Amino acid sequence: MQTTITDHPPVESLKLRAVDAGRKAASSMATVLHTATQRMRDRDYRAALADVRKFVDERPGTALLTAAVIGFVLVRSLARR
Repeated sequence: MQTTITDHPPVESLKLRAVDAGRKAASSMATVLHTATQRMRDRDYRAALADVRKFVDERPGTALLTAAVIGFVLVRSLARR
């Protein structure tokens, strides 16, 4: 029987923690985007921009990753046309 590096408990633990951190970051960003969207619907653009700026200041890595994912999705969707 052949074992791989992912068969070891420390690696599994690290993988689970990374997935959990990713879920929390995605949930947090979703909340910020939802709030910003609601404010934009209410035509409160300054408050929406303030929410997004606050999130970027507090979690720059998550904001950068989110921007990269959104950019990737936009490019892929426009390239298919």
